[in-house]
Amino acid sequence: MWGRSAAASRGREPYVWVKLMLDGSPDVATQRHNLRDLLGGTVELNDIGTGKIISDFLRDLRDRLWMDLRERGPQIHWCFTEPDCWSDRGRLEFRSAVESVGWFGNNHRITYASEAVAAAVWAADEYRNGNDMQDGDILLVCDCGGSTIDTAVLQVNGNNGDRPFTFQLLGDPTSIRCGGFDVDLELVKQLRTAHPDLPHDSRQWVSAAQARQCISSVKELFSGRTGTEVHAIRIELQGNRKVEYRFDHNALVLAFRPVVQAILRQIHARITDHLACN
Repeated sequence: MWGRSAAASRGREPYVWVKLMLDGSPDVATQRHNLRDLLGGTVELNDIGTGKIISDFLRDLRDRLWMDLRERGPQIHWCFTEPDCWSDRGRLEFRSAVESVGWFGNNHRITYASEAVAAAVWAADEYRNGNDMQDGDILLVCDCGGSTIDTAVLQVNGNNGDRPFTFQLLGDPTSIRCGGFDVDLELVKQLRTAHPDLPHDSRQWVSAAQARQCISSVKELFSGRTGTEVHAIRIELQGNRKVEYRFDHNALVLAFRPVVQAILRQIHARITDHLACN
């Protein structure tokens, strides 16, 4: 069971942030960030093993994709992206999981690419209709995800007509444990300040998984453009009690601020390091 079905299930905690259990990932402080409360899950895999969980997920994903793609022909080129923070050991464990569940079947091809390079390829395609990237240009890729902020410096190699761009990694990529989850964390802090009687463990809320999705949606819907946005949520508690709260523009800016500041620090540090080496 995966996705929202797993999040809404009762009796067992779903596993979350499994990709951060692979070697080379930034450390996850489970107590400090209270994953059980905010995500309703755990990173404590016990004796199951990261590779086994990834394999099970990829098997389910493959079967679902194949239902839609099998009519398109026998050969498919799959491309899996990997965080640049993973060590050789982490990448090997991930690739072993991929190749253990049949993605190579029926003459399928598999390519592995770094997430930074994948982002750069997308940017290169976007720029083809405007100010094209030039051979030798330097790119700073900042990938701000749900759990990490990853940065990498790339050099553009090749820009001859329709020939695809290639990219060379300059220096070591960086990854820190900070991301969209931390915005959710700040929103819940505001909610608890306004409603101190709210049970600390979100698993005690009625429809806890849906409530967590609502909190995350507040973050995702905030544009920050008008200065007048208000997003409301409602959480159901035991005994037919309800907690309602409205996040205004200033509250949402406050929730985003620590993550935005972390992003800017990462960008500034990478630019400074690159200039110092060149």
